[in-house]
Amino acid sequence: MKMQKSQATSDRGNRSLSAPMVAYISRNLDGRSGADLNGHEAIGAMRKAGANVFAVTEKGQAGLLGGMNAMAEVAVFRSPRRSRPRGTEAASLRAYAGWAKRLIQAHHASSGFRRLEPEVAVVNDLGSHELWSRMESWRVKRSALVVQEAPSFYTQCFDPTRTIDWACHVMDQYTDLIFVSKSCQHQWSRYLPVGRRSRFCIPNCCREADALSLLSQSKAAVRVRLGFSQETVVGTCAGSIQPRKGQDVLIESLEGLCESVPRLRLCIVGPLFEPFVAWGEALKARVAESRHSDRVTFFGYRPDVMDIVYASDFIILPSRSEALPLALLEAMCLKTAIVASQVGGVGDLVEDGVSGLLFGPDDIGALIERAGLIADPQRRKRLADAASSRYWSEFSRARFYERYKGFLQATSRG
Repeated sequence: MKMQKSQATSDRGNRSLSAPMVAYISRNLDGRSGADLNGHEAIGAMRKAGANVFAVTEKGQAGLLGGMNAMAEVAVFRSPRRSRPRGTEAASLRAYAGWAKRLIQAHHASSGFRRLEPEVAVVNDLGSHELWSRMESWRVKRSALVVQEAPSFYTQCFDPTRTIDWACHVMDQYTDLIFVSKSCQHQWSRYLPVGRRSRFCIPNCCREADALSLLSQSKAAVRVRLGFSQETVVGTCAGSIQPRKGQDVLIESLEGLCESVPRLRLCIVGPLFEPFVAWGEALKARVAESRHSDRVTFFGYRPDVMDIVYASDFIILPSRSEALPLALLEAMCLKTAIVASQVGGVGDLVEDGVSGLLFGPDDIGALIERAGLIADPQRRKRLADAASSRYWSEFSRARFYERYKGFLQATSRG
């Protein structure tokens, strides 16, 4: 078992002995996805509320974890994967040696975990449930699952290995469910039994310190640094490249978008992971064959994605399923205008025509029409200002912390 602490962990002993011990379980904490970053914020919120928090993860860069304010005093335990080699990898002796090593590490990790006695366990998402299931020695009073996916993620088979029945079965194993949007909570109520467990709604926030730092800079200067012409209208789609995020809808709309927004530059920012690499490469090939190929840039994963969102004239989100997209929260905070598909929790963030422009999922005609409207600078400013006001009143880090404090108080009474 590997355990990493910052030098500040010695201060943990100064906390109140009555403060609850909370285990935060997340498959990844490396900051490369919205769920990872939301995990950092949740840890910070519970520490702010007085809880003693430690994290268990399979993946997380020590430098990043130690550098995040939320993680500065948090002990981070690594629990290695136990998955057996499959496919072509199974033929490799090195792969089997690695598998055996992970089994030994997992055994030692399990032995170490038995020394801990958390009162509450919070699991970052459904994908982290398998990691939580390894903590069989713990006898926590409360276990909470953060539901960061809408039911459509499973009903539309964006992950063919997991079904809606599987998701409901997993949720049934927790005493508490934390939904990241009211819409998400309402949609899941159609599938879950009534009254079986406590339910909380805690919408996510964004990295406000980074956003405020950017807002203190001239947008024109940031555009110059990123190589954006002041004359172009920059539209950015931020999110991992996969069918659920709908980047194919943008490519299908490219001809109409370029006519609707004559000076458009389309930026597609986000990592490409298996099993979607072939799908993403096919999208890039379609763009390369288009007569508008010079209008589109695939940036891949960028740690400075917030800089790109801030420098953009608008952000465009053509997703087919979302619970509460971090990309929109960041755009709201950064005063970047929004065009988005009305799915899942998007409507909780954006009021059509007031704080952004919405269109139906896969509705190419509506997307093109909305992009044409957002090309008007005055409309962009009005919508962006309204979205910023809504962020700070409803989705700020202060509100996020208040809600997690309420969650901890409720669990302590249980």
